[in-house]
Amino acid sequence: MKVCDLTSGTGRLQKATRDLVQQWEKTKESWQDGTQREFEERHLQPINPKVRLLLSHATQLMETLQKAEGACRDDMLSNP
Repeated sequence: MKVCDLTSGTGRLQKATRDLVQQWEKTKESWQDGTQREFEERHLQPINPKVRLLLSHATQLMETLQKAEGACRDDMLSNP
């Protein structure tokens, strides 16, 4: 019995982040001024470190959930 699936959500987040970076690189080809740089600094640059931190914590949570799931399964087999 799977309690929680974080893998598909984190995969979608990683893909969306890659897509955002690719689209931003294309946008920068035609938008190069102070407003573009300010937008990048204020809104885009903070995203990658936050996504990496979230993914790290999600991985830790998945590992913890897998251990708990295994312990519950073992307990159910030991005490039917």
